[in-house]
Amino acid sequence: MCRKRVNPLYKPHTVEQFKVWRFLKERFHLEHFILSPISRNALMLEDKAGECIVFAWDGGVAVEQPVPEPASVETVNTFLRARHLRPDRPLLRTIEEVTRWWLSNDNPLTYQQALGFNDVLYRYFLTHGQYSDEQVLSIVQKKLVTEAEYLGIKLWYLDGNSGSAWLGPLGLDGTGDIYGLILHYRTPEQEEYRFYLENDYYRFMNKKINVAPC
Repeated sequence: MCRKRVNPLYKPHTVEQFKVWRFLKERFHLEHFILSPISRNALMLEDKAGECIVFAWDGGVAVEQPVPEPASVETVNTFLRARHLRPDRPLLRTIEEVTRWWLSNDNPLTYQQALGFNDVLYRYFLTHGQYSDEQVLSIVQKKLVTEAEYLGIKLWYLDGNSGSAWLGPLGLDGTGDIYGLILHYRTPEQEEYRFYLENDYYRFMNKKINVAPC
């Protein structure tokens, strides 16, 4: 297994972000909002209704700014293609490495685009603590994993563990969708765990069917 780390919410990574965070903390109950970075000097708050507000550290004070429009798909794709062709591009394995690269290099990507997360996984990342190795192992050993738990496992997998593990679907049967997690992948110590995903298909199929072991 790999590292053990818990990162409940986005934490400021620059002095400017910290100053904005401190400004927001004094004026908002941050536990009721989703906090995300816009740039190295700006943070965004989103409430439960989806309303957003952005503050940036500018001229020694926190200043409200419009919610920025993301770059066009063409601009993003052009940047990604050019970056992929660069032989000196950094190999970013962890969320922390991606975050620091995104903050330190001129690029048109939003934080979500830099991480490569879809909307569901990105919002989960911003609102949940990250699983430790022990928690991941405990969850998959239950043989039945909720959709929220699977997001947590996927986040753990993408945060530096994809090089030593494998995670993905294995098919389906009359009980549900079967997923697998393989630790120490392709080594003599390889350990494989199978589990059902408790999604709509599983719930439909198990109205009158008992859960069978994988």
